[in-house]
Amino acid sequence: MRSRHRVRTLVALGQVIAALVLGGLAWWCWHRGIVPTTVRRGVALNRIEGRWWAAAVGAVTLAAILLLDAGRRIMVAASRRQ
Repeated sequence: MRSRHRVRTLVALGQVIAALVLGGLAWWCWHRGIVPTTVRRGVALNRIEGRWWAAAVGAVTLAAILLLDAGRRIMVAASRRQ
């Protein structure tokens, strides 16, 4: 029984780490999707690359799903210990 709890905890920890990596990837993709084009009258005009923003949204969505599942795993492990 103890080894199952350890495995669940390690899987949850791995999911949290993967979510953090995906969050960093999403930040990178989001900023990569903004392409400065020109400055007119003191206003910067930017072009937005939709495919990079779509990748960022996908990474954040996957990270959120992983965090939800990690929370569920931790709650299940905590409830079975009692």
